[in-house]
Formats: sequence, structure tokens, C-alpha cells
Amino acid sequence: MAQLSMFPAKAGSPEATTTDLLTESGTSLVVDNLAHFPAIGSEGANTVTIKNGTAWETVRYTAKSATTGAGTLTVVRSGAAWASSTGAAQQWAIGSKVSRSFTAYDHDTFKANLADLAARSIDQFTAANTDITTGNVSITAHGLCPKLPNDATKVLKGDGTYGTIDTGAKVSANDTTGGYLNGKLIAGANITLTEGSDGGNETLTIASTASGSSGMDPIVAALIFGRR
Repeated sequence: MAQLSMFPAKAGSPEATTTDLLTESGTSLVVDNLAHFPAIGSEGANTVTIKNGTAWETVRYTAKSATTGAGTLTVVRSGAAWASSTGAAQQWAIGSKVSRSFTAYDHDTFKANLADLAARSIDQFTAANTDITTGNVSITAHGLCPKLPNDATKVLKGDGTYGTIDTGAKVSANDTTGGYLNGKLIAGANITLTEGSDGGNETLTIASTASGSSGMDPIVAALIFGRR
């Protein structure tokens, strides 16, 4: 449902006094102090309750003739927020009391609007837990996590999509495929690569099967002198 209009309150609900007769069909409520009633805001109206003894009538007002001092409230005697102790519009004598009191309309409106918000939250949660992708996280906005792909090899990447990420080492920044050392390192002539502690704290031993003419290990010689 659409949210119902909630009207501003007046702290303490101070009372003004009518200074002119208001008939059953009258729409001009004349009082001695308009400062007791909130200004008309975006809601387009507010409410006041007129009392005299045990009789009362709650009406909407849609205009104030002034901000403070004596003046007139333009009132509506039917429709939303209207109520009366007799069930009908009444005549109000001079000296009747008028205040912006908390009314049954205020309470019922708060209750209805809260129920509506709760229902909307449930609907939005239900929608969010379907295959609807609206609201998913993106590079431009926070959002919901996309539905999981049921693939343990995939991760959520920085662009908001699922994909695989290479594991292991790369030779350079533009290497297209990551890999493990035992596979990325290629043994040249007279070189052996030996994997140790398979399945445990593994090592990869690089050894030479020949010596250079100087008696120096060819790997060490290559590192020092640049020889191949």
C-alpha cells in the first residue's frame, strides 16, 4: 500500500480558544492564537481537535491565515483524519478549546505505515533471494553478492564476476599461465631438478651432473661470469 500522510505534532499540545461560532457546515475556524498550530508542510494539511466538555471533533486544516496571533484555520469536516464524538460535524460555540492533539488517526497511521514498511522489507528480502540480479554488487555500487557458482575453483573477482585465478609462480608479468616451480623451471644440459619430501614440506634441488674446465660448478660459473 502507499504510505499514509503523517502530520507534524505540536509539543505540549497548547490550547487556543475559538473567537467566533463554527457551524456544522462551517470551514473557517477562528481562534485567538495561531502559533499553537504547526505550519502547513509538504503533507498539505494537519489536524486539530475542537473540544467543549465531553464533546469533540477532529478536523483537518489546510491553511493558516497567519503564523501567530489571532486568525483563521481553513478546515475540512470530512474524509481522512476527520472524526467526531457524535459521528457528525458539530456546531462549536465561542470559547471552545482547540489544540493539535495526538489522535486516533495519528496512531493508526503510524501503525499502518510501520506494517507497510515491514511487509516491503520482507518482499525485498524475498526478491533478493531469487535469481533476480538487480542489486548485485558492481564496480560502481555496493550491493548483494552474486549467486554462488557451486564451483570451488572459482572466486569472486574485482569486476563482480566469478572466475578462476592462476595459482603458482609466473616467469614475468605477462606470463599467461601460473605454475609450480617443478614444471616452470626447466633443466638444461647437465642439470637435474629433484623434488624432495613429496606431499610434505617440499623442496626442489638443482644439481649439476658435470663440471667446467676450471673445476667450478657450471651453475655457479654461469651466475658469476655469465657463462653458459
